[in-house]
Amino acid sequence: MTAFSAPSSPEQLTAMSDRAREVVRLNIEALEALERSLDSSIARAADVILSRPGYVVVTGMGKSGHIGGKIAA
Repeated sequence: MTAFSAPSSPEQLTAMSDRAREVVRLNIEALEALERSLDSSIARAADVILSRPGYVVVTGMGKSGHIGGKIAA
């Protein structure tokens, strides 16, 4: 495990702020790309799942498992 310490200089603070902005920008770009890719197929997929009797089984570990848990909630 890596131990982190508080930044000790204004330059480190600036670098951390710049990196945080970069991460946010990259996530915005990814979400915009996802938005552009969405079409009616997502509604059709939801309709297929919701119109079937019985259960939908979602499995996974880690992040996939967390997403499955959110779907089940």
